[in-house]
Amino acid sequence: LRYNSGLDLHSNARRLDAWMRDLEPALGANLPLSVVCHSMGGLIGLLAINRAHAPWTQHLRRLVLLGVPQHGAPLARAASRTESLLEELDTGWSKTVAVLFQLRGESITDLAEGVRDTPIVVPPRARVFVAAGLLGDAPTPEVGAVRKLLGDALVDLDSASGSLDHAHLEVFERTGHQQLMYSRAVWDAVTEWWSVSSSVERQP
Repeated sequence: LRYNSGLDLHSNARRLDAWMRDLEPALGANLPLSVVCHSMGGLIGLLAINRAHAPWTQHLRRLVLLGVPQHGAPLARAASRTESLLEELDTGWSKTVAVLFQLRGESITDLAEGVRDTPIVVPPRARVFVAAGLLGDAPTPEVGAVRKLLGDALVDLDSASGSLDHAHLEVFERTGHQQLMYSRAVWDAVTEWWSVSSSVERQP
């Protein structure tokens, strides 16, 4: 599914929720629903799931989050702070550059904080897999701390890990943000988790 990056996250979530509500009758009474999200799409998915216990979420059994900036993205926060600083300078050139910063879409702007301030409640029957990427290797604790901050180059480790209850977290070494979608190691891990979660689901 595609979203409109010109709209804020909540508007995109409302649109996704409306689309899923239209789809919900076709799911039948017991058809399980699985949702796989990457990056900003995961924020929209989480907010849609969180919308007043939408009826379609009763079908949700598996939720996979790949590099989702649940607590925001450092680059987006830096861009927001730079925009504020330029506006405070109040000079001709700073106003011009600030206008250029304002051209980024509302959803991109919302990336600064992610869903940090929104308590997300995933339906109890849904199992959650969270994948976080890390660039390079960490031979020392000091380098390891820097790697956590850099994360997958766009999302830091703490943000990608998030704070969803009972989520299964796996961290993938030498894996960048876009690679999370295509990495064989990631999908092998997702497939194994998917298989286990399916067998648990079938237990009486």
